[in-house]
Amino acid sequence: MQFLPNFSLKENQPKTQKNNSNLDPEINNKVNKYIKQLERDFPDLIIEIDCFPSGSIMIDIHRNNKFFVLTYSPKRGFGVDEVQEDDYFDSGYSFVTQSSEEAFKQLKKIIAS
Repeated sequence: MQFLPNFSLKENQPKTQKNNSNLDPEINNKVNKYIKQLERDFPDLIIEIDCFPSGSIMIDIHRNNKFFVLTYSPKRGFGVDEVQEDDYFDSGYSFVTQSSEEAFKQLKKIIAS
């Protein structure tokens, strides 16, 4: 199984990622595909990926002094949001879905705005 590679097009940027063997291979493949698309569309992104023993994923995305997050939980699906200064950890997400495609469409939309 190939785990989510650590994506960051900035070669001098430290890359961080925690891998986990509990990650669903189908989700892994889909997320890999969408992350590669985001990198092509937005080459200035800084992306950090963490995978957890539960099979959950946390993807932090930084661009132009903005911070976006996409999460996946096997039980809850995907959550997408832009993190604001006054937000606190796990305050909820402005967009939730069971569809990886819809989650990444929303993420791309808010990154572009």
